[in-house]
Amino acid sequence: MKQRLNVLISVSDKTNLDKIAHYLSDEDCNLISTGGTFQYLEKLNLKNLKKVSEITQNPEILDGRVKTLHPIIHGGILAKRNNQKHMDEINDLSGIFIDIVICNLYPFEDTLKNIKSTEEEIIEMIDIGGPAMIRAASKNFASVITLVDPADYKLLMNNKNIQNIEDMVEKKERKKLASKAFKHVSHYDSIIFKYLSEDSTNYFSIDEAQILKKLRYGENPHQQATLYSSNALGSGIINGTQIHGKEMSFNNIIDGNTAWQIVNDFDQNSCVIIKHANPCGLATAADQSTAFKKAFEGDKVSAYGGIVSFNKILEEKTVNEMKGIFFELVIAPGFTKNALNRLRKRKDLRIINMQNTQYENPKFEIKTIAGGYIIQDTDIKKDSTDSWETVTENNPTRKQLDDLEFAWKAIRHVKSNGIILVKNQSIIGLGTGQPNRINSIEIAAKVAGEHTNQSVLASDAFFPFSDNVQLAHEIGVKAIIQPGGSIRDNEVIELANKLNIPMIFTGIRHFKH
Repeated sequence: MKQRLNVLISVSDKTNLDKIAHYLSDEDCNLISTGGTFQYLEKLNLKNLKKVSEITQNPEILDGRVKTLHPIIHGGILAKRNNQKHMDEINDLSGIFIDIVICNLYPFEDTLKNIKSTEEEIIEMIDIGGPAMIRAASKNFASVITLVDPADYKLLMNNKNIQNIEDMVEKKERKKLASKAFKHVSHYDSIIFKYLSEDSTNYFSIDEAQILKKLRYGENPHQQATLYSSNALGSGIINGTQIHGKEMSFNNIIDGNTAWQIVNDFDQNSCVIIKHANPCGLATAADQSTAFKKAFEGDKVSAYGGIVSFNKILEEKTVNEMKGIFFELVIAPGFTKNALNRLRKRKDLRIINMQNTQYENPKFEIKTIAGGYIIQDTDIKKDSTDSWETVTENNPTRKQLDDLEFAWKAIRHVKSNGIILVKNQSIIGLGTGQPNRINSIEIAAKVAGEHTNQSVLASDAFFPFSDNVQLAHEIGVKAIIQPGGSIRDNEVIELANKLNIPMIFTGIRHFKH
């Protein structure tokens, strides 16, 4: 005689519930359910459907707050099938062993996001019985199948004439399902924790992130990588829509997010070209095509194979200026029809549409180290020009000040030690990632070439020695902006005065590693 399996079903997300329920009913399983799930299943005319209260001989109480918290239910889930003492106790109690638990949790997060939800409504969405059933079934994965994701129902429905769970899902797969179930509960609990915590704005856990997809590989082909999303980490490139091109790679995502972040710092038509997470080209202009040309001319060599982003709808005129230049990825908050048609002729070009998706900085950054990780506030402090101090005898001209403001916005996005040279609202030279500032200035000057004269210089941190000012003067720099704070600030200021170079101290450092 075929053994009937007992299936406990309690779900908020009823996606494909009718399919799995009909399948289990056709396989002559006993279906046990409660609350809204039972009402839904009752309409499907299923065989062998019972309420939890019929099994426990106890009614639901406290307006449904207590339904499944009962020894018959949890004993039936947790009993070890290879432990005779467990088997005897359950047989004496009820004789009901639960083989499959299908459960997902109250929609706490959706209720929390609804601005019309009251505190009482939010609190009532804190599931108690659901997490208890999921944890119990997952703990006993050796004997019980746990399903929290409707996408996994197919694991059962691929089987016919089932008599035991071993025939349906192998133990190794049941263990994976148990792990997935604990992650489901962990994510749920983390959201509740943040809601109830008085310090919730300063909290983030890696465990709460959700898998978006597995990438082809990581930073290098021999590295594996998986993309996650988290509502706690702002909004960026992964929230846009890819409308053309090959799958996004690890490096595309990192550089693309940097590109979208930078252009969103500017109100005027702006274009940035990113290579290895650094802005090798960045410019603003009255019109978009000019902004692109200036950005590209900043470093034509490094721009090859880079990522280009715009902060305005991409126009056909700009796309025409891009002709013959190889880019991996183009990002914009929209595209004119003609611009998009022209770009789509590039078979391998990736195109991301960020329409209606503003860049929102994550509040936190995560740095992994051996044995742990560091979570720090993101460097999003707004610099006010009102707090800047011109520390030299000469003040910058209006034109120099405009370029200095542009340079200071840009320097926070450059890897330390970072130096940029700017002229006419455009980066003309970039020195990045060097162990000392002299090297960074020399590299920036080499990139800028003959254009260094009449430029301004920004440094992400203070000048430790006055030799930085001397070298800046020699390459033609006419104004400097830096945080200040060196023990030799007086020497630095003295030389700047001697060379008639206006210098501004911002009081804020922007290291980036």
